[in-house]
Parts: sequence; C-alpha cells; structure tokens
Amino acid sequence: MTGDAAAAAAGAVEETSPAAANGEIGKINSTEPARSAGTDDANENREVLKSLIGKNSDYYLEQFDKIDRGEKSFFNWCACLLFWPMLLYRKQYSYFLKRVALGFIPPFIMSVTLLALYFRTEVMLGGFTVFDKILVLLSLVSGLAAIAYGIAMPIACGKGFNKYYKERLQAIVREKNIKSTDHAMIKKLKPSVLPPILYVVASYLIFILLGTVIIFAGIMVLPEKADKLEGFIESEHEILAPTPERGITVPPASEAESVFLPTEETWQPENSQGEKVFLSNTELKSLNIFLSNFIEAYFEEYSAETDDEELILFAFLHNKLNNSARIKDEMLNGEFYEVIDGGHITNTLMRFFSRNLSLYSFDGCIYSNGKFYVPGASGEYYGYFAQVFKVEDKGRGVYGVYFDIYSAEYDYQMDKELYEPADTWNAIIQSRASISDRYGYAEVQRVTLDNKQTYQLVGLHTNQK
Repeated sequence: MTGDAAAAAAGAVEETSPAAANGEIGKINSTEPARSAGTDDANENREVLKSLIGKNSDYYLEQFDKIDRGEKSFFNWCACLLFWPMLLYRKQYSYFLKRVALGFIPPFIMSVTLLALYFRTEVMLGGFTVFDKILVLLSLVSGLAAIAYGIAMPIACGKGFNKYYKERLQAIVREKNIKSTDHAMIKKLKPSVLPPILYVVASYLIFILLGTVIIFAGIMVLPEKADKLEGFIESEHEILAPTPERGITVPPASEAESVFLPTEETWQPENSQGEKVFLSNTELKSLNIFLSNFIEAYFEEYSAETDDEELILFAFLHNKLNNSARIKDEMLNGEFYEVIDGGHITNTLMRFFSRNLSLYSFDGCIYSNGKFYVPGASGEYYGYFAQVFKVEDKGRGVYGVYFDIYSAEYDYQMDKELYEPADTWNAIIQSRASISDRYGYAEVQRVTLDNKQTYQLVGLHTNQK
C-alpha cells in the first residue's frame, strides 16, 4: 500500500504541479506589462515637460521632483529678479495678469496724474487748484503703493513660482493630452522672448498715445491757449529777466527815460516809447504780486513828489496785510491803536521805493519811542489786485507795465492763485474774481536785494487818480 500510495502521490504531483506552477508564473508575469506601461508614461510625461520648459529644464525638473517628494523647493532668484519678463518669456500669462499686471496699476495712475498735473499747470495754464492738489496726493499715494508692491511681489514670485509652474505645465499637458511627438503644439507653448518685447513696445505706445490724446484734446478745447503758447515760443523778443550774465546793469531810476520824472505832473504813458517784451507766466505772476502790494493797500499814485505821509501809511498797511504778526493792539490815552515797530516801516520803504524816511507823527498817527501808532479800524475791503497785460522795455533796467485791476470775492482776498496770469485761470479761479473798471500804468526797476532779483517802484498811476 505504501508503494502504491507513493506512486499515486507522485502522479498527482506530476499532474498538478505544472498547472500550479504555470498559474503562479502567470500571476507574476501579468504585472510586468502594467509596470512597464507606467514607467513609459512617466518617461513620456517627463520628456514633454522637458520640451515645454526649454532652457534650464534640468533645474525645473529637479525642483518638480522635490515638490512631489514633499520637500521644499529652492527660491527662484531668476523669477524674483527678472519677475515679469520671465513670466512673459515662459508664457505664464495667467500668473502675470493676476499678480504682475495689478502691480502696474499704481505706477500707471501715478504717471497719468503727473502728466495731467503738468498739462494743466504748464500747457493748459489752468493754475494750481484744489483739484491739482488732489492729483499730487493721488500721485504720491500711488507712487508709495507701487514701491511697496514692487518690493513684495518679486519676493513672492521667487518663493512660489516653481510650484505654480509645475502645476500649470502638468495641467496643460493633461488638458491638451500633449505627447512628445506633438512638435507643433510644444513649439507654440514653449518659452519665447517675443512676448516680453511686445509688452514693452505696447506699453510705451499706449502711454505716448494717452499723453498725445490729452494734450491735443486740451489744445482743441482751448485754442486760444495754444495760440498764446505758439506766439510766446516763436517770439524773438527777449524775456524780461535782466541778469549780470546778459550784461544788463541796473542804474539809478533817475537815469532812465521815465514818464515819472520830478517835473511830470500828468500821466501820459502813450507818449513813451519802448520795445514790447513777452514774459513767462512765472515773471507775469511776479509782477502781478509786486503791483498788487500797492493796489490792495489803495496806494494808486506815486512819483518823486509823493508825500512822505502817504508812503508811511502804505508801509504800515502793507505790513498789516502781509505780515499781520507785526501789528499789535494797544490802548493809548483811552483810544484804540494798531501799533508796529518803526523799523518795519522803514525797511518796507527801502524795499519798495529805495527811500530812507524819518518817521514822525501826523493826522492822528503817532510816532513815539520807536513805535508807530495808527488809529484802529476794521471791516475794510482789501480784495483788489493787479493783472499785467503789457510790458515795455524803457531802457536801462526800467520797464513800463500796463495792468488791469481786479476785485476778489470777499472770502478769497489775497488768494495766491489769483496772482497767476488771468488768461490762465480755470473756471474755479474765474469764479473768485472779476475785472473792475479800473486800470493803471507803472514803471518798475529791476534790482537785486539780498541776492534775489526783484522790483522797485519808479512811478504809478491809475484811472482812479
């Protein structure tokens, strides 16, 4: 039995072993094609990514592998330092629009506001208004925002670009089912220097176009401004700016051909001859301010024969209007007086007339212990000011100046913007003043005081006198 059993067992083994063996072998071999296919897909995907990346593919593939292993990717210095050019070069337009384009909004606003401000104040001659101040503030805020964004965004890009680039490339490969043999598709998606170049050119052209549109729009709306500018630029007359470099000296007023000589009793500027000169807006404003010092104080007549009392009262009122801190209120003999140090009056007289007068008491005004007392008054209107419309060179540093007299709204008396040339006012400034029926003529001399060029009055007359 034992022998027969052994033989049967051996036969069973021979019958079953091949089948069992074949089954095990079949199980093992059945996994090898799957592993081979997975490896081939991974290699194919890697080749596609390598083709899409182009230059520096080894670096990026190494970083992609680190990210897949859960490790931290290196900081991408190229993405940080080159920033938007590299994003456009690698055609990461979505990343560019979401992050970089937003960063260009603040500097774009700053550029436009500065352009608008320059155009309003220098080309349209609109004056510096509250709106212009808002433009300056907006430009400042947008400039600071641009600086902050310009620092933060490159750092963020350098830190996170590798991960974003990996995810974006893999998404493109999946969506488009790109193979290594799709050469046309890969060529279309791989990096190129053309996008950043086009972006720079387009940005430049847009900015130039925008500036051109603004300028020409203003010229079309205000053609008379353009005519004035053209006439000013093409004029061959010398601008009123006598300086030692031009060989012009400033002689005493008595040596100039003035209509305000000591023997002159009437105002006849039409009899004087002088070459007309064209002034810049800055020089016109300077003359407007100088002459307004007299007009606002109702000092509308001056010659070599003008009484000293009138000059002293002008000097007092000038200080009251322009240097009010110098005026003190005092009671004297039961009467209310406005008091000023006599030195301020004598300095003002030297400044505007080059005349050194001794102070004294007259007509209710008291000069005592170096102080000048003027009876108190209130409620006066001091809103008149001058606007120059013509200047003639009288020779030897003296200039004949023709001007209109304007009156300002009560709340805007002595508003600095009103001294800008009247034809440069915008609607806001125009609403604050109106031309009166008064006008005048003055002769002024260009002098240097405290190393600054200014004017002194030679003569003054208005149609009110």
